[in-house]
Amino acid sequence: MKYYLATTGISEIWDLDKKLLLLGPWCLADGKNKRLLENKNYTFVSSPWKPAIKIKEAADYCYDIYERLFPQICENLNLIHQVSYPDRYWKILLEPWLFNFIVVFYDRYRRIEKALELFPDFYTNVLPIEQCRLLSFDTADFAYGKINEDYYNLKLFSLLSYDLCPNNIIVKEYGHDSNINIPSMKYSWKRKLYDKLIELLDLFFKSPIVLCDMYHLTPYDMILLKIKTRFKTIGFTHLESIKKSLPRDRYSNEIRDTIKLKGASDKFQSLLYKIVPEAIPVCYIENYKLYRDNIRNIKNRDPVKIVGSAVGWFINEEFKFFAAEAVSKGAKLIDFQHGGGYGTALVDLLERLSLEKGSFYTWGWDLKSKNNIKPFPSPHLSKLRDTYLPRLDLILVVGVTVPRYSYILQNMLFPDDMYNYFEHKRMFLQALSEDIRDKILYKPYAEKYGWNELDIVKKACPSARFILKGNLTRWMQKVKLVVIDHPHTSFIEALTINVPCVFYWDHEVYLMRPEAEGYFGLLRDAGILFKDPLSAAKKVKKISHNPMGWWSKNDVQKARLEFCKKYAYARKDWADVWAEEFK
Repeated sequence: MKYYLATTGISEIWDLDKKLLLLGPWCLADGKNKRLLENKNYTFVSSPWKPAIKIKEAADYCYDIYERLFPQICENLNLIHQVSYPDRYWKILLEPWLFNFIVVFYDRYRRIEKALELFPDFYTNVLPIEQCRLLSFDTADFAYGKINEDYYNLKLFSLLSYDLCPNNIIVKEYGHDSNINIPSMKYSWKRKLYDKLIELLDLFFKSPIVLCDMYHLTPYDMILLKIKTRFKTIGFTHLESIKKSLPRDRYSNEIRDTIKLKGASDKFQSLLYKIVPEAIPVCYIENYKLYRDNIRNIKNRDPVKIVGSAVGWFINEEFKFFAAEAVSKGAKLIDFQHGGGYGTALVDLLERLSLEKGSFYTWGWDLKSKNNIKPFPSPHLSKLRDTYLPRLDLILVVGVTVPRYSYILQNMLFPDDMYNYFEHKRMFLQALSEDIRDKILYKPYAEKYGWNELDIVKKACPSARFILKGNLTRWMQKVKLVVIDHPHTSFIEALTINVPCVFYWDHEVYLMRPEAEGYFGLLRDAGILFKDPLSAAKKVKKISHNPMGWWSKNDVQKARLEFCKKYAYARKDWADVWAEEFK
């Protein structure tokens, strides 16, 4: 065979004597692998998601599979645990993992298909089938750990290759195992004290509404809301994690073999239906009773009427078990927008899951096709509104990265886009004059995924200074100008703060839905948003001597205010609005 296909960054199993195909840029995110291939020729397999409109078709396909598969899994889990919970109980627990797994598995499937389409005579090394067990501890372990691991992805690609191209594989031992990833929040002593105070208040004042993991809601905000609702409407729970005390390696082939899924209508679904039973996290099978009993023991509450969260639906297993118990007794569910992208991106699967709750509180936008959406002022944005007070003669450039392996089908950067993304960043920085580059303050993305973001920026702009810790919005409030190259949360924060800002991003990657496109058009017409880095750099050079003079013009402010009215709902009396809503 002519080519060797490298599916992951595990170069120990690559055949370097053959012409090398790399399935994606994650193979080279490790500096060691870049050095290994310095004097060798290699080719990347092109992305199956270009043009980006293909993502919508794929997302709809995956969601259709999810809707047909989910009831079968519920039925099986009720039998395994000898319970009779309705589907909505299991939906709270299992939906974030199951939907995410289907999307991830389909992405890997399409990438192997693409390699076969373009280079049918490749071969690749795969793990022995007995080493391909897709064990994960819970949803967070899968989403924030396993998905970005080389070894777990090698298992996925091995399983797919056994099925899609059995004549193109060579079985190769590779001794390794995945670690259990348990994300944990680190709180200051002040935050812990606040949590204890709120916990004490909730002991004395039983509340029909219980909220948990309210991203961007500070302890002070929580106490303020309790005061405004006279301590008897809203309760804030902080569920202690029991993960560290649970068995790590419980896995029963005997139990999982009893899960029978049927009705697959194509080759991908047939393989998926075979793999899902063994991939379900242990918290929903082997450790299920431990989680359920823990919640029943530590939460001696009267039945609640409403359970809500901003991020707990995806990352907090204890909260999900609490919410599932509550909904089985008749409680309703509410969800809260916690970041950018919602209401604007052409494809946003997290938004789709949020819309399945009883009510979804957004940062201002709604949909005519949904009657459970309620525009609601964001406490976070409300505290940022018009807080700009320039004190530093600096230009803040805000960056972003993504995990090395694709983790969601959404109109945003994929790993395949990262080289172009950094090339655009280089073009932007080098198009600036030297005196402007001397004023660059760069804020890299908080998560380090191995893309060497800092090294790329240092090479393009050696005089740049870096913000490696601290609050991004605090810097936005005091710099001369902000430049952002992605439509995530930070650009909404900048518009709300009312700091002079220039945006640019690849409009072929970030596709916006038709009802949002007009609002982004307002930003483009006002000279705030650009489609390419050189046009953005030209704008920065033009206004850098007096950004505020340009920013305060009527047409610019009108565009900003129109956008914020729709997608950045903020008001100083946000707490009164919240209190009235929940009373």
